[in-house]
Amino acid sequence: MVTEGNSQSKVTAILHGKKKVSKELAQLFEALRTTHNLEIKASSSAKQHGQIAREAQENRADTVLVAGGDGSFHEVINGFDFTKKVPKLIFIAAGTGNDFLRGLKMNADLQRVFSAISDQKWQPIDLIQADIDGQKVNALNIADLGFGGYVISLMRDKAKKGIQLNTYALAILKAFVRYKSPTVLLKTEEKEEQLNCFMLAVCNGSTFGNGLVVHPNARVNDGLLNFTLVGDVSVLDYIKQLKHLKKGSFIQHPKVSYSTGKKIQIEILSGKAFLEMDGEYYAVQKQLSFEVLPAAFELLTY
Repeated sequence: MVTEGNSQSKVTAILHGKKKVSKELAQLFEALRTTHNLEIKASSSAKQHGQIAREAQENRADTVLVAGGDGSFHEVINGFDFTKKVPKLIFIAAGTGNDFLRGLKMNADLQRVFSAISDQKWQPIDLIQADIDGQKVNALNIADLGFGGYVISLMRDKAKKGIQLNTYALAILKAFVRYKSPTVLLKTEEKEEQLNCFMLAVCNGSTFGNGLVVHPNARVNDGLLNFTLVGDVSVLDYIKQLKHLKKGSFIQHPKVSYSTGKKIQIEILSGKAFLEMDGEYYAVQKQLSFEVLPAAFELLTY
């Protein structure tokens, strides 16, 4: 469906075709139609979001609006070619996981979105560029190597078998029984370190896992990556620290450290490593690296 407005500014809206459009979102579209050329695209799955985003970029859309969760946003940013001009983005929380927007405190009433568009409230957003055994992938919010990646892999495997783990917290408890920390070699601009890695969170945003603040100082537009490293801790230690993650405070523990940088390289020396980025699981064999792509696109702030 294509609707012509009074302006030449082109907006492509990407929706999940299997989900009902809310009354508030429908009202936002009606408002946009009065000022923009609005094109609404429905996808059959989050995976198709990336293809639609690439087509919107090729068709020189000025703005892409995405109503979904972290997985949908992840697919969209991986559909773009960042060597070329990228449309501005509007993210609307309409999924099961909305940690990126939660971290930015942007779960607001949609009536504010149209006002923000009119007032041109855009801000630059960095991205995480990952190289996973030679595979290039972008992450919007957080890349989590270790325990968090294992939790997502467990949820995915159970879903394939028709078994639903309804909450992230429940999946965490189930993962405690089986998870074993891999031995890794970490290399940054400042140091090289070998250790058993319970979890390494490479953060652009601050929040993951349905509201857990893994790095309180993470900023999406500071041109830096923020690292939270959890060494070989016990299950009991991790459970004790969950309260700090929920409150958004730093963890005071000898096996937990925080740092910043522009790049980190990881070599898997032994054991199996699990990786999730924006809630999407990725298999890792031997090597991966992360670096920042500063000011990759502009995002509406509301």
